[in-house]
Amino acid sequence: SNTNDLHWKECAGKFTYKGMPMLDCFTQVFLSYRMHLAKPDVEIFQTVLKEAGLKTDEVLFIDDSEENCQAAAKLGIGVCHYVPGDNLEVQLQKFIV
Repeated sequence: SNTNDLHWKECAGKFTYKGMPMLDCFTQVFLSYRMHLAKPDVEIFQTVLKEAGLKTDEVLFIDDSEENCQAAAKLGIGVCHYVPGDNLEVQLQKFIV
């Protein structure tokens, strides 16, 4: 996430998914201010892939910024450009095999 320390501390614990804290949904969280990198710099995507031990064909990047999606796609990462207001669940159906 492109975020800063203040926003992360204020917001991270407030989000839930089906009653579960958002942070419990992830094994690892990558934050721009901790990494000293930010989207759309391709280096942030390369670093995440390396640190998470992932291959580009194992990843789906979802973002509301077309520029960020284009940067990820340059590396061969699958992308879903989310348009706020659209039904994300419907958009993700295209990627479920």
